[in-house]
Amino acid sequence: ELLKDEGGFLYDLESYAGSAIKKYVIGTPEDNPGYILTFMSTPLNTYMMRLAEVYLIAAEAILGNNASTTNADALNYVNAVRARAGLDEVTSLTWIDILNEKRIELAFEGRFWGELVRWSYFDQSGASAYVLGQNRGHFNWEN
Repeated sequence: ELLKDEGGFLYDLESYAGSAIKKYVIGTPEDNPGYILTFMSTPLNTYMMRLAEVYLIAAEAILGNNASTTNADALNYVNAVRARAGLDEVTSLTWIDILNEKRIELAFEGRFWGELVRWSYFDQSGASAYVLGQNRGHFNWEN
């Protein structure tokens, strides 16, 4: 979808962590005729807060300090976000479930660092273990 007039941009999926994303990467005016007038200019809005984020915050507020919840409102909020993404409904929620929903929903929007910092205020060892357990790009395609 990028640099089509030059044959397109290809991404080597076997490089680094095997990830590829094109969120908010718009390309050139030739890649988007009629929508983009100059390079890296776009009519897309920059999101400050989206309804999905409000839903996830509300679900977390309903959960409060409980270990888990089956509260109908919390489940409706999270399941609305999941349904829009084509995912199955959940029937119970924990704080880590909501955190992971936020991480996926807000990917590449620069929001997750704040969630990690907030987590570290009440569970520093849990937040540290979460970060240390992440894939750092040492991907082994043979296993």
